[in-house]
Amino acid sequence: MYDTFADEEEFRDLDRYFGEWAFSSLDLDRSYNTRELLHLWGKHLSGIKKSDGIVTSAYEHDVPIYCPSIADSSYGIALACAVDRHRKDVRLDVIGDVLETADIFHRSKNSGVIYLGGGVPKNFIQQTAVTADILPDDAPTGHKYAMQITADAPHWGGLSGCTFSEAESWGKINEKANTATVYGDVTLCLPFLATGLAQDAMELAIKRKKPRITFDGEVEVTYS
Repeated sequence: MYDTFADEEEFRDLDRYFGEWAFSSLDLDRSYNTRELLHLWGKHLSGIKKSDGIVTSAYEHDVPIYCPSIADSSYGIALACAVDRHRKDVRLDVIGDVLETADIFHRSKNSGVIYLGGGVPKNFIQQTAVTADILPDDAPTGHKYAMQITADAPHWGGLSGCTFSEAESWGKINEKANTATVYGDVTLCLPFLATGLAQDAMELAIKRKKPRITFDGEVEVTYS
């Protein structure tokens, strides 16, 4: 993508735009978890004509987005540069992300996870079950459904290629979970999977009760 579909000046312009939006829109006297930050960013983008993407779609359909490694991203660079310009802090509560996602897991009837690649996002969504189990709540043990698409093999010992049996040993995945692993390029496999589901499972998806997650002081998960 880099130097093919975008150039350095476009990246710089976007970083500055996001940073200035954050300082003009956020209450700098309080902290935000990444779900709150990206929800507000999606709300802002949805009001811009011809703005279409993952963040705007998630906002419009009430799907929370968490970014546990936000400092290791263009968002992190943008906020850092804005903090340096304005000499004021933007406080992000990543521990709030951990508590909130564990609460979502706890309050859900069943939970399933889809891992696209690996690294921090993979472990972050896995640890929701572990955190919920450690907290003083009667939480179920591990996710009941799990699928992963990864190009990493397990024999190197890295998390990105780790098997579901490894996840079971930590209580991240339920020992009786239904699982499937595909070793391949996510950018190839995911479009095939999404197209196949759209063709063959649309009727099932329409009938399925969809979870709705609301945040008003505490997390609530309802199905409709």
